[in-house]
Amino acid sequence: MPSPAFLRLTIVLLLYPSWAIGRDYQCIPYPVESRCEIEWVAHDRHESITFPSGYQHFRIVSKDVLDRDVSLTRFDSAVYEAMHRPLSVEILFAELQQVVLPEELILGGFANNQITDLVVDRDQNYTIKYLDLDVNKLTEIGNVSYLVQLETLRLEANQLDSLDGPAFTPLINLKRLYLSYNQFKTIPWRDLPPSLVGIDSYYGALNQVDFRGAKLAAFKRLVLTGNFLTNFNATQLLEVAPNLEEIYLGHNPIPYKNMQRIEQKFINWNVTVVAAVNPECHGMRDLACLMEKQPELSEGWKLLILLIAMAMLVLFAVFILLLIKKVQD
Repeated sequence: MPSPAFLRLTIVLLLYPSWAIGRDYQCIPYPVESRCEIEWVAHDRHESITFPSGYQHFRIVSKDVLDRDVSLTRFDSAVYEAMHRPLSVEILFAELQQVVLPEELILGGFANNQITDLVVDRDQNYTIKYLDLDVNKLTEIGNVSYLVQLETLRLEANQLDSLDGPAFTPLINLKRLYLSYNQFKTIPWRDLPPSLVGIDSYYGALNQVDFRGAKLAAFKRLVLTGNFLTNFNATQLLEVAPNLEEIYLGHNPIPYKNMQRIEQKFINWNVTVVAAVNPECHGMRDLACLMEKQPELSEGWKLLILLIAMAMLVLFAVFILLLIKKVQD
């Protein structure tokens, strides 16, 4: 008769088969030999996982994961080792909640997940140059300060209601920063590295800009479309970013006359102003656009409208007098 210990082990293996089963993933056909693309990955911490070897770029797009209970919720050293330590990893729509960043990764694409935690080791020398964390649930970004080789950082559509200025200062190689669709009201311009070439921060909650103390000698492109700016100091920006080439200020509640003056100042500096004044608004979503003041009428049109209004008022008064006289008769 089997011993009690043997029976307990048998029951455990029957109830939790994932402990004894590993998952072996293979690449779908792809024209680039060095790239492995996998349609979806489900990983439980109790099971082993293996990927094909010989690839420097893994791309996982988990749009149709059948069992969300065992989806890939954590990208860590175990998963990275199973991939044979590639230089580039993209994991999209995989229900990721935490990313433990590998030291030797150069490109990391983790957009469209549920990430709340980016884990880095301050003692590591990170080599990552491109990091995409768009459409996640990050509420703070202090850990990016250790990624000093970063050239592109994407943080769009997270839950950032403030930006930690000192987190950007060490990023001396950062060129492009994407911050759109967040809820912070200011950008810490003076803490941004002088290596920056462009910032996209459209359709957010930005309501003021103060460029004093900033040093943006390499800066060429600024996109602030669809925020809540009521004024903009063009002179201040041009002083700290003398090489600016284009700026987007449309769909902000800046009064029309002020916007004209701002636009002219940039034009005089040979800066392209894109959609500075919006003649039409594209739906109720563009509330800032709907708030913009329309061009004022010329003095001649104002006089003509005034005369017409006075004539209509006189006619109305005559009509009332005639009506009163008729009633009295």
